Amino acid sequence: MPRALTRLLAVAATALVAALAVAGIALSALAALSAAGAGEAALARIASGQLERLFAGRLTAEAVRLSPRGAVELRGVRLRTPEGQTVAEVRRARMTVAVTRLARRELSVSLELEGPTILLDEAPDGSFGLVRALSPARPDASAEAPPSRGGASAGPAFRLEVVRLLVRGGAFRWVHSDGSTALQADAVELAAAGGWAAPAADAEVRLRLRAALGAPFPGPLVADGAARLRGSRFEVTRLEAALGATRAEAVGVVDVLSGAFRAALMGLGLAAADARRLASAAAEEDLSASGYAELDGALLSGALDVPPGGGARGAGSARAAFALRLGEGPAAGVDVALDGFDPSRVLAQAPAGRIHLAARGAVAGRTLADARGFVALELAPSRLRGREVGPVTLAARAA
Repeated sequence: MPRALTRLLAVAATALVAALAVAGIALSALAALSAAGAGEAALARIASGQLERLFAGRLTAEAVRLSPRGAVELRGVRLRTPEGQTVAEVRRARMTVAVTRLARRELSVSLELEGPTILLDEAPDGSFGLVRALSPARPDASAEAPPSRGGASAGPAFRLEVVRLLVRGGAFRWVHSDGSTALQADAVELAAAGGWAAPAADAEVRLRLRAALGAPFPGPLVADGAARLRGSRFEVTRLEAALGATRAEAVGVVDVLSGAFRAALMGLGLAAADARRLASAAAEEDLSASGYAELDGALLSGALDVPPGGGARGAGSARAAFALRLGEGPAAGVDVALDGFDPSRVLAQAPAGRIHLAARGAVAGRTLADARGFVALELAPSRLRGREVGPVTLAARAA
């Protein structure tokens, strides 16, 4: 699945950038026909013929209006797969292309979409119809070669700037191969801006999203964020999101080639109702948390902090940290501290109570022959299922 999604994003980004650049220039060149009184249907046929040359799928428009100032309006836009399945529709699209800096290989675009609907259907082999539709009509063998970072051989530099992208009344649906819905969003309102530069594949985006989420968790969705791509390094510099009463704030960076990442959850406020749906928890109060995780290719580490709950029961706090060496042996470490924590806050199957626990553990060595090991556990008087537990003290050490 991650590989399919990565390919989807790469193909969609490349194809859409090419469409905006090539189609924008081609349609602007038809402005004279519009000024001369050419019919909208005739322009639509010409535009559809030009657009179909870009993609393996079929992209058509029912009507086209053009302006000498560079504004292009298309109505009844539809994208079909090579097999004929409709995967995207737009009731009205308005695009303004600024070609004044084209001599410097720079193109500016403003795009407004009304009533777009997108279907992301997953085939049994993990592929997507949208990917097939947006694949180049004439694949270039050189496109399979890894991108060059060296300069001249990578081709001429080009920059596309999206001054404004507005989406009104959109709908999106992601359907698994078994027919189940992975993600559904309606009443999508999006405002975004950004840029893309070739051949370095550098990009940046800023966005604000509003939608009514139907799956996997229903509720009003609000998201504001910014991200940038530098080569294989993808960085989320700001992400604030809320689904109903549940909110999250995070930043992170990932190398899309190696998989190494760093991510920080600076704040998570989980409403009690959402906690029950997400973790099958018997939560009676809101849950908040913060955390951090990092993978550098050899070591996976993370930390989690769940502060005391605000309810009358005083559900206590929990802190945990871990480190795990990957690929070379069992080296690991863990540190857990529970102060009056009620485990049923986060998992319904866990018994209700108040736990006071301090635990530490470490294992070093790739085989039993050189394992060192260390364990320490202290359970202060606690309650589980209405019964007193503890005190318990356990320590172990091996060389």
